Amino acid sequence: MRAWWTALIVTLGGCGHAPQPDPGVMAGIAAAVAGAATLADPAAAGRKPESARPKQSEAAPGQRETIPPDVLDRLDEALRRSDAGP
Repeated sequence: MRAWWTALIVTLGGCGHAPQPDPGVMAGIAAAVAGAATLADPAAAGRKPESARPKQSEAAPGQRETIPPDVLDRLDEALRRSDAGP
């Protein structure tokens, strides 16, 4: 069935007199789709597209982590002990 539709589209697209849809009908379809989308989620109309993007801290959580000070103190102490030697 898919091959039949593909053949039909290729055949109609190849000829120079392909039927053109009525612009009024296409505008009505677009308005109906927009109305259905608004009814499905009314709050989506007021959202900005940028709010859908993840924040940088959410996108790469490993880059913003901090090290507790006690870890640094333990590393410094280990370095002092290794420098002092036996």
